[in-house]
Amino acid sequence: SEAVEKEDDPNFFKMVEGFFDKGAAIVENKLVEEDLKTR
Repeated sequence: SEAVEKEDDPNFFKMVEGFFDKGAAIVENKLVEEDLKTR
């Protein structure tokens, strides 16, 4: 039951959300760079 409690921890979700946002931003920047190179 401890694992379930940790999964429901809002801080855990915020942390994952933050990592996802950073990752998405990095991927987006790389895609834009590649797009500008090909033009």
